[in-house]
Amino acid sequence: MIRRYFSKAFSNSGWSVSQEERGGEKPLDEILSSYFKTTRAFDTASENHTALLAWQKVIGENERNHTVGAFVGKAKFKQAPKLVIYVDSNALRIDLMAKRDVYVQRLATVGMEFSSIDFKLSKYKKKQIQQDSYIQKRQKKSYHVRSEESLTLKEKEQIASIVKTLPEALRETGYKAILASFLHKEDK
Repeated sequence: MIRRYFSKAFSNSGWSVSQEERGGEKPLDEILSSYFKTTRAFDTASENHTALLAWQKVIGENERNHTVGAFVGKAKFKQAPKLVIYVDSNALRIDLMAKRDVYVQRLATVGMEFSSIDFKLSKYKKKQIQQDSYIQKRQKKSYHVRSEESLTLKEKEQIASIVKTLPEALRETGYKAILASFLHKEDK
């Protein structure tokens, strides 16, 4: 309906616009991708994201669990840019600082050239960020304690066989602990 209105408005005003003049019929994804290629609106975000992905690729599991974010600084004096990695643990930050030259070389193997890497302590913990982004309702677990008489013969035999393996000094307290474990059941 809108197209008909505008085509009538243009035809009544003496204007005529052909499909070639309008640019033809293009899909929306093509129009948006050409827009973002020509504008520099997301260049820094994509640089940071690309650097973070490369960093995740060259590090170990422990470092990956504590990495919060990455920032690519501007290049100075015809040098490669500086990479800043934010971590949530000061102990890990100190360990990473000791091996920063190794990480510069590892990043070079995946095509990311940086003059240096700096590690900074993030204000936020990675777990806190994940919890903030996903609001989770914790389910309260409910438990009930059975009476000792409700144990089956098989369960009593299991308890006795476990207690027999314990040293003599630990049998009484071990029996109480194992019995409590059998009596304390989680509701599902």
